[in-house]
Amino acid sequence: MHRALKRQATTDILTGLANRRRIEAELRRQLHIARRYERPLSLIIGDIDHFKQVNDRFGHNMGDQVLRTVAARMNGAKRIADFAGRWGGEEFLVILPETDLAAAMRLAERLRLSVATEPVSAGGLTVTMSFGVNQCSPDDDLQTAVAAADHWLYCAKERGRNQMAACATPITTI
Repeated sequence: MHRALKRQATTDILTGLANRRRIEAELRRQLHIARRYERPLSLIIGDIDHFKQVNDRFGHNMGDQVLRTVAARMNGAKRIADFAGRWGGEEFLVILPETDLAAAMRLAERLRLSVATEPVSAGGLTVTMSFGVNQCSPDDDLQTAVAAADHWLYCAKERGRNQMAACATPITTI
């Protein structure tokens, strides 16, 4: 019963991924580990493009199906050591331990393609995602690390969506 309650408190009920509470705790832990051992740590934040239009046009049941499908595809495309969660609404955050910016960018592109290449419903609905990538700096805390990834997410959206954006200059280690 204790395990069931703990899972319920840390899991997003709709997608089965970690919820925001759990992903924040994991990010704090990974930032500490990366700083202590001077190892790279990167983040990917992804947002479903035009998600409001999915809900408005097809209804909330279809919106929920899109969220579940996207979560499953992202979970299947990430590496086993990575940690994915639903950040909020139609946003997902992936924590990438031991990962520099170049490797994080490759994974973000793999995640993007995993969503964009196949319809998410029997009706043929296709959605896309935009991604922001950040390699954390030694001075980052949870807020600054996520804010940097979020900045690049908005850059990807401004550039036309269905793409990934990141800082051009990677950091050697955290």
